[in-house]
Amino acid sequence: AQVPQWRYVGARQAQWPQADFIVGNPPFIGNKRMRDALGDGYVQALRAAWPSVPDSADFVMYWWAHAAALVGAGQCERMGLITTNSLTMVFNRRVVQAALEGVDNGPVHLAFAVPDHPWVDGVNGAAVRIAMTVAAPGAGEGRLLAVTQETPAEYGEVDVALAEQCGLVHADLSVGANVAAVGKLEANAALSVNGMMLAGRGFILTPAQYS
Repeated sequence: AQVPQWRYVGARQAQWPQADFIVGNPPFIGNKRMRDALGDGYVQALRAAWPSVPDSADFVMYWWAHAAALVGAGQCERMGLITTNSLTMVFNRRVVQAALEGVDNGPVHLAFAVPDHPWVDGVNGAAVRIAMTVAAPGAGEGRLLAVTQETPAEYGEVDVALAEQCGLVHADLSVGANVAAVGKLEANAALSVNGMMLAGRGFILTPAQYS
């Protein structure tokens, strides 16, 4: 069997048209599925054109990074994107944290966020979880909405109840203590161990076996 290999010559970042606001729902493809969905050549060209985005990031985070960079550079007032709820995971959170710190452009802040919201596709009935984020230039506080209750509705959609917090919204889409940014406690270096790490269920005993 033979598999075609594509090589994209001169691949570069796309130039987006000038806009005051960026709103969108970029494609959801996890980083582990990108090669199967897009091909090795495309993924290699994409990552080479966007060296600032970690290779571990999901496909949707390239849109997030570019939109946030335009906001931070003053070329756009705000951006609001729908992404998968894995945005809060460490492999995607690095992209958000870099934008908040203004690593490549001016810093942005999260003016609005919903970290985990149900999403039902009315066409094929797919049910997934999404995150919604709005970034604005500079430092500032924002609104964080969390889903507290979900109720199936008449036509397959989901009615939700939301609880709101206001404050500095961190890269893991939380308000309050920035737990995701804490460092290791150096005083515990070489003083603790994880213990036995089970690689399977071979060492798990039933109550009857250990009693």
